[in-house]
Formats: sequence, C-alpha cells, structure tokens
Amino acid sequence: MTIVSRARVTIANHEGMMSNQTAIRTCYFLDPMGSAGRTPEEEAIQQTGFFEDEYGCKLDYHMARNTSEIQDGTELLLFDFGGMMMGNSLCEDNSRRVIQWAEDHPSSLVVIISAFTYNNVFRYEIQDFMGLETAPPYDYNIPDEAPGATPIHNIVVSASNCVPKWFRDAHGMSEGYTGEVEKLTKPSPAALLEAEADTILIQQRLDPDRRLRVQKTLEAMQKKTLLGVPSLPSQTFFNPSSKFLTYMKTHFKNWKIYDVGSGMGHVTKALRKAGCKNTKALDINTREHAAIEPEFGDGTTYPFKAGSVVMLCRPCHGYFPGAVIANAIECRAGAIIYVGLVKNVKDDLGVYYRKFKRVLTNVGEEKENLWVYQGKK
Repeated sequence: MTIVSRARVTIANHEGMMSNQTAIRTCYFLDPMGSAGRTPEEEAIQQTGFFEDEYGCKLDYHMARNTSEIQDGTELLLFDFGGMMMGNSLCEDNSRRVIQWAEDHPSSLVVIISAFTYNNVFRYEIQDFMGLETAPPYDYNIPDEAPGATPIHNIVVSASNCVPKWFRDAHGMSEGYTGEVEKLTKPSPAALLEAEADTILIQQRLDPDRRLRVQKTLEAMQKKTLLGVPSLPSQTFFNPSSKFLTYMKTHFKNWKIYDVGSGMGHVTKALRKAGCKNTKALDINTREHAAIEPEFGDGTTYPFKAGSVVMLCRPCHGYFPGAVIANAIECRAGAIIYVGLVKNVKDDLGVYYRKFKRVLTNVGEEKENLWVYQGKK
C-alpha cells in the first residue's frame, strides 16, 4: 500500500556510506498476494531498495510469511502483511505474533510498511497486548520529532525519517532523507483513515476474482501446514465461563453453531460437552495442541446454513468481524453472536454495532460480554 508521509523529498545518494557499512540482518515479512500488480518478490525488492536509499544502509534480507520463518539474529523486521489479504484473520494473527516478537527482541526494530495495515489491524492488536483503552491511528497527535511512533518503542509505521535514533546509532545509519523537502497539506487523521479504508475496500469490490485468489492462497498455505509446516502457536483469548455455556445450551442446544475463528477449538469442545453437539469449529489456520482441529473455512465467504448460529468469540479486530457478519446475514443465519470486551465492541462491530444487543455480562475469565444481532435478516 502507498504510505502517506509527512513530506515529499528528493532521495540523496548514499553509495559512499553504504560501501563501508555492515549489512543489517533483515526479515521482510509480507503476505502472499503482493500489491499494485507486483509479486511479493518484486514488492520486497522495491521496498528494501527504498529503505536502503533513504537511510544509506545495506540490508541482508530474507522473506517470511509467518513468525516461524524469521531467522535468528534478525535486527530489522519489515512487516507488509495486509492490504488485499484483509477479510480473514491471518493478518491479525500475524500482527499479534510480530508484537510478541518485538517484545522478545527489544534491540531489534519493526517497521510497519503499510499505514492501512497499521490503522485497520495492527494498532488494535497493540491495544489488546498493552491493555490500552485505545491505540491512536497512524500520524495522529504524534510530535514531529517522532514520526511513525507507536505505543511500543521498537515498532514504528513507515514514514519519512521513521527509524528512531537509537537504532540508527546502533547501525551507523543516516538520519533519513537529506534532499530538498516540499511540505504537503494533509487531510485530518480521521479523514485519512476513512479514505484509506474506503480505497482498499473499493479495490476489493471491483476485483471479482479476489475472493477466489485469496481462497486459493489460503488453501495452499493450509496444504503446507498438512505437509509439515508448523501450525500457529497455542494461544487462547476467550475462556468461557459456566454462565456462557448455560446460556448457549438454554437457547441453542439443537441449533447448528459455527465457531468462526475457533483457534484452539476449546470453545467448540466446551459447547459440545455442555450439550450443543452440533457445533463446528472453523478457521483458516491450525494451532499447536488444539483441543479440536478446525474445518478449513474463511468466515467471510463460508456458506453458513440458513437458520444457524454464527458465533465470533474474541475475534481479531479490523475488517474481519464486519465481513463475517455481512456474510452471515446474506446466508440468512438464525442468530449472530459476538463475545468480546466492552472496549472493543464498537470497533469490531462497526456499522452493525447498533443492531446488536448485549444480553449477558461476565461470560469469560476477562469479564467478556455477549451481544446478539437484533437486525433484520
């Protein structure tokens, strides 16, 4: 995606500096779809070239599509996973993994290449990770001396001169562009965020083959998992209480229930044990030590059975929850359930927020609440 920078500049020539500099061990973490008509490999060549030109450095980079492929000794991680891969949970899950990687490698730097990915996915994962009430969008109320800064010291969003001084000093990098600067007039942060989201979603709607390409990509990744590529690490976000299980059994015991983005499958397992025998786990990823192996399925396109229950328990943020709800409505689901934290519900449900009613509180270990869709099918 195109990055909205603070200034337009003329790139300086740093060949003299680069010739005497040790290469920075770099991982280019990108999605398998590419962007703007470029393959992932072409995208990596272009973006790393921009980075080298801007900071007068050399990058010794390798490519990765999950955190297990980040090589030991990586000093710089360029994260470019999102854009046309929006609409499933893979971007959100990888964002969580990258945040944990940054936490485990405090002297390394993570650069989020796409402002769109940061605004619509990554910042929500930072919010959850740090227990913040909110994580502001890119370029919102950030001082000029800290362009691209985020609430985590070693994660920045790509912008002119975004690399912090501590990292530049450690690797003998220049301060950034040294050419002549032409100031630009920027729209407000809120307008910028909405415009970026609208642009990518319009691109997706105008691309009739996108869903098919994404589905084929995800299926290919799933086949690699079945052939021995490591599953995602074990991780749970919602641990249901007896109150939740009693509610589900009372209201939906004989219904078809889809546990969308089931992760470890522990909620599906608990529901089956409680009496909701017809519960199916759906996910595009498998996880290590899963309680229930999911059926491969993208909730944004899955053909839910009419009259069924479509359930989202602590889903990844961003585009995914709204797209699943839209698909469930189109499939004429009998009920749509959202379980989450109060601080996340408005962002997760988006335009559907006012059509959901909170019917139960404290349904999990972290005092999650349960909302049910009240709109017309």
